[in-house]
Amino acid sequence: LAVYICVMGATYFLILRHFWHPVGLEKYADQVLHYAVPGGYLLTWLWLGRKERLAWGSVGWWMLYPAGYSVYTLVRGPRVGWYPYPFVDVTQLGYARALGNAAGVLGVFAVLSLAVVAYTRKRFTASSSSSTPRPGLRGTSM
Repeated sequence: LAVYICVMGATYFLILRHFWHPVGLEKYADQVLHYAVPGGYLLTWLWLGRKERLAWGSVGWWMLYPAGYSVYTLVRGPRVGWYPYPFVDVTQLGYARALGNAAGVLGVFAVLSLAVVAYTRKRFTASSSSSTPRPGLRGTSM
């Protein structure tokens, strides 16, 4: 979950914030949702998250949702004439660029996921973990 929230914050900061300029309460909500929540969640995970090593194989499981959502978005978009993000809008960008953009976001997911696993494996030795590395399917270590 930490990786998902951090990717959301990074995607908004690097790409999406240029497409929307909220004012008033919308600006406040935008700042909280896209900046405070990702940063706060990451700090909370580092401070209060489970103190155990994660398995390298976890990354593949974590990638299933964003990969599936990307496929769903690119298949559904032409049928309904709407895309949730401008960087995957096939009607504006064409398939090659939209697929490249989606692959880029998935690449960020993969790199951050690998970094989280590497962090836990370096930070928590096998003896400090309560069990062997877990796949990360249950619980909130992600």
